[in-house]
Amino acid sequence: MIHTELSETIADMLIRSDASELSDSEKIKKIEHHFAQIMHTLGLNLYDDSLCGTPGRVAKIFVKEIFSGLNPANKPEISLFENKYDYKRMLIEKNITLYSNCEHHFVPIIGKAHVAYIPDKQYSC
Repeated sequence: MIHTELSETIADMLIRSDASELSDSEKIKKIEHHFAQIMHTLGLNLYDDSLCGTPGRVAKIFVKEIFSGLNPANKPEISLFENKYDYKRMLIEKNITLYSNCEHHFVPIIGKAHVAYIPDKQYSC
């Protein structure tokens, strides 16, 4: 059985109800502006050839890649299959690469996850 109640509760706590009102392009534009301000505050020269496009690149990677999972439209599908052979032993998937971000410091977290479960009438893969 897959429990969605926990994930819905966490999403309700972390994501504002108006989070999907802006389009991706609007989010990118706002993040680009604010990241340029951060770079300016840090004393970086935004006119330097290697830095001038950085706010836009950071904004795009935040919206389109790193935080794309915050968009409900990008929720992954789970495939369930009938347990035709009534398999009752534990299924284990190891060393699943995990990418996330620390919500307190906004730094990347990279690790490995292991999942094990005993199938019932259905199993996932």
